Amino acid sequence: MARPQASRIGDTGEWPLGATVVVRRDDGAVLLMHRRRYEPDDAGPWAWTAPAGGREPGEPILATALRELREETGLTGVAPVPVDLSGSWALFAAEVGADAAVTLNDEHDRFAWVPPSEVDELVRPPHVAGRYRRAQAVGLGPLAFRSLSRADLPDLVAWLRTEHVRRWWARIPEDVAAAEEKYGPRIDGASPTSVDVVLLGGNPVGFVQSTPLAAQEDYLETARWVTRDGADCVSIDYAVGEPSLVGQGFGTRLIWEYVRDVVPVRYPGNRFVVADPATSNTASVRACEKAGFRRAFDFDPAEGVHRHALCVFERARVIGS
Repeated sequence: MARPQASRIGDTGEWPLGATVVVRRDDGAVLLMHRRRYEPDDAGPWAWTAPAGGREPGEPILATALRELREETGLTGVAPVPVDLSGSWALFAAEVGADAAVTLNDEHDRFAWVPPSEVDELVRPPHVAGRYRRAQAVGLGPLAFRSLSRADLPDLVAWLRTEHVRRWWARIPEDVAAAEEKYGPRIDGASPTSVDVVLLGGNPVGFVQSTPLAAQEDYLETARWVTRDGADCVSIDYAVGEPSLVGQGFGTRLIWEYVRDVVPVRYPGNRFVVADPATSNTASVRACEKAGFRRAFDFDPAEGVHRHALCVFERARVIGS
């Protein structure tokens, strides 16, 4: 593995500077709030906005989103999903029920649940409306994870052999028998790697696997660089097996919810999560970055033909301890 050329972990910069949460009801209507007239322009096309606000020093990104939701709308118990956490301003999407009660603070004088087709007419400037459209397009159907079983091996082989997966995945099993040889020990708990099936609306659509970084000999140098011995670091790998979900922001949501919900339960004390997609697999690299990972450095693995990007998720920075 090549030595790291640069580090972004521990940067003193506070990007993202704030967060926006585009909230929609389960009937598709989008929540917009009207600013009070502090400035003349607020009477015109700049007045309508989604819940948003600046990030306090050292505040986890998710905490900013939840705080702004609570302060500006009174909404609690909401689970925002990242659309893009990689830029100067974080963007989340969230869904609430039709009976959600909105309580405005003194920054706004009214709100409206707006049909998606009308958002562009109210939100200015156009690039902000474009960000809202991106958030509206993210699917928020029920997502869950369960441990891989032998009954899942035919699906797993099929997912790995799809065109958008196999070009990036090393050592793909040729058939179910080969998958049993590779994944059987993981199913039985005889391997440090755990594999989980991704369920969308109850239907299996892909898988994620996780391994304590310290258990991976080929990652020892990386482990020392991230956390000295890798004891509080976990590596993940993932595959969206359903082609219709590719390019829809689903990969970002899959990574986020796995890191948020599964990893800390399975690996108590976890502080860092790493992934290493191929640098030329720009969709996978961006899915990590949009989920809150930061690209630390690129390296050449001991095996394989692709150069890889080490992406690091700092739990304290993104989600909080």
